[in-house]
Amino acid sequence: MLYTEQQIDFTQEDLFLGKGRNIARLDLPLEPWIEKHTKRAISKLWFPSEFNYSADADDFAKLETKLRTLYFKNLKFQTVLDSVASRSAAELFNPIVTNSVLETWFTTHSFFESIHSETYAEVIKALSPNSSDEFDSIILDEDIQARARSVIEHLNNLNYYNSIYLLRDMGGAMHYNENVHKGLIVQALNALYILESVLFETSFVITNAFAENSLLNETNKSIVRITEDEALHTGLVSYLINKLRKDPSWKLVYDELEDELVAMFKTSLDADKKWTAHLFEDGVRLFGVSETIINRYAEWNIYRRMTAIGLTPIVDKVDNPCSWRSKYLDEDVEIVVALNETLGSNYLLGVLIPDTSDSFYKGL
Repeated sequence: MLYTEQQIDFTQEDLFLGKGRNIARLDLPLEPWIEKHTKRAISKLWFPSEFNYSADADDFAKLETKLRTLYFKNLKFQTVLDSVASRSAAELFNPIVTNSVLETWFTTHSFFESIHSETYAEVIKALSPNSSDEFDSIILDEDIQARARSVIEHLNNLNYYNSIYLLRDMGGAMHYNENVHKGLIVQALNALYILESVLFETSFVITNAFAENSLLNETNKSIVRITEDEALHTGLVSYLINKLRKDPSWKLVYDELEDELVAMFKTSLDADKKWTAHLFEDGVRLFGVSETIINRYAEWNIYRRMTAIGLTPIVDKVDNPCSWRSKYLDEDVEIVVALNETLGSNYLLGVLIPDTSDSFYKGL
């Protein structure tokens, strides 16, 4: 429901499926970490017009056919994921959010994804003389669709059940079960987390590898900005997952779904590896990446992502085979995300412990 006249104490409301929404109570300290996170994201606002891809177009025209194919396969998949992330943030979660601060975040999240979509469109238009054909081919590419399908199902399931929830509020006769709804929310949050922290990541590595080979540098700069945004999105979603897991009214849902959540990561990793085989199937060579390296990177990444939200990893811990990529990452963003994943809901940006000793600071 968009608006209810019912009086609500929002300091006591759940993040999702509460009594409803009326005034956006952004005056209340409802979720300090989410509020700080949102302001941090907005402070990093950027626009596609900041980049000029003319030099990259010249680079791209000179590439061998196999490298051009690799680049566009990768870019097209990023376009699909971004379209899904944009809709899932605002359209999927906002109708069931009953916390004003979280609602603002999901709206902000969606806005940034729209910037990403425009960026991918500008890159494709700059590099291809037939950009419309490239976009048309995305929906027809079974390999792209199969990889995206590994997470989209869970988002579609929640979208359907949200309709039942909203119809119930409007006096509809459809049967509604809150525990079922909570389970679908948990799965959808994990699907969004996988989309942004796992599936996007392997694609970003390949884009960075082109820049590492002194190719398509301007395009890489824009993708680096997208990577920074997605890192902040990942931090927020992992915060939500960990916070709900600790909530007694949601813990049972998590316990019942743990095997399913682990299976989601396995499905995404299998889809990732199948996609990587597709990327390198014609023997394309690019210094710094290969099918073996990307698969190992995917395992390194999925281990840390599962650990961060309290799931037992489905792979053994391995070293990062793409450590060279650190130069393309915002260290400050990475630290914030890592701290959040470690400390969860107890972590606040900019908070000092009042009884910290002088010796502690001298040690630093």
